[in-house]
Amino acid sequence: MKNDITKIPVYAQRGAQRGVYTVVVAILLIAVAMLAVRGVTRSAVVETRIASNEEQMKEVQHAAEAAWDYGLAWYAKNEPDHDDPINGWVPDPGGGPVDSYIISTSPSITVPSGEVYSTTVRLLRDSTDELSEGYVLILATATAINDTGVTATIRQYVHDNYLSRDPSFGSPPLIVKGCLTNVLGTPDVTVGTADSDAVLSLQAASSTCIDPGHLDAFYPDPNNPDVGLEIDPVESAIGYMGAVDDPNTSIDEEDLWWYIFNEDRISMKAIADSQRSWPADQRQVIWVEPGDTEYLSSDNYCTLCPKGTEDRPIFLIFDSAFSAANNCPGFQGNQVIWGIVFVDGDCPDGQGWGQVTINGTLAVNGDFNQYNANTEVNNMDPAGGDDATVIKSPWVARVPGSWRDF
Repeated sequence: MKNDITKIPVYAQRGAQRGVYTVVVAILLIAVAMLAVRGVTRSAVVETRIASNEEQMKEVQHAAEAAWDYGLAWYAKNEPDHDDPINGWVPDPGGGPVDSYIISTSPSITVPSGEVYSTTVRLLRDSTDELSEGYVLILATATAINDTGVTATIRQYVHDNYLSRDPSFGSPPLIVKGCLTNVLGTPDVTVGTADSDAVLSLQAASSTCIDPGHLDAFYPDPNNPDVGLEIDPVESAIGYMGAVDDPNTSIDEEDLWWYIFNEDRISMKAIADSQRSWPADQRQVIWVEPGDTEYLSSDNYCTLCPKGTEDRPIFLIFDSAFSAANNCPGFQGNQVIWGIVFVDGDCPDGQGWGQVTINGTLAVNGDFNQYNANTEVNNMDPAGGDDATVIKSPWVARVPGSWRDF
């Protein structure tokens, strides 16, 4: 019997083989494509992470810079307590020269992405090196609250600028540019030592218009500082300095302003105006003009003016418009002022200076007539050391080349 077997044509076998090859190639291409897609995806993820990390670093850097700016603004307005070991400058526990101060009000900063950064702002100073006096390092660190590994630090030195030429308030108690005449009664002036000037005049030593009259000058008894020893004759306690150098023009001119202050009048008034929004007991530069209802009473007495304190003295400046109006502001009511009272012009009638004690300096940038017996001016002995009572300029200077972000 004959087997009936159908033979598959050769061309059909070859076609089947080609189909298998196609499937294999397709699978390989798909695998390659998947690998490529996976690689692209992984690359995209890596790029996204890099971009995210870069964005985070930019954000934390900006947060640190904002914290540093806050530290600068805080330091321009405030002064750490030099005598308080808890709330003031803290000595290096290792006995080193660097004191530190942490600003407790360092802010939290929220960036546009919604991330919140905590900040720490520290002040560092070398209190033992005279060459470093006035230099402070502000160091600000920002850290992401949700990821403490994201952090940045900014540091830069600043240098204090002071509003007065003698930051320690060591000027003589009474300074007059013009003449001192008709001293009434026996007003008291107290100086630091027996050879200190009780009265300083811008006039030349040959001037005859400085008449202390019955002015009494005292200095503390070295053996009992609470007892005043009289300087007799009082004329021996009068100093003459002639002209004052104007630092802006490098020429001598008769302007008592530049004996007291470092800033010009426009800048000083701008500072006073900016402090009007502060609580009255925090203001340190007070500029009074005629008709100033915030500070003056209806009878022109400065009864509402801030008075300052022993550890936070003031500059109380009376505008030259008082002199132009032939007027002299005054005090009543047993007031005590800490700091410098500056009358920018003549004071033709000092009888208004009644029942007032000035611990610091009374400066009259003109003639002073009828200095009243009820006025007492005492040379200021700053609390906590000379550097505890300085009045700094709000324009603290950055030290070029000291900026670091690492």
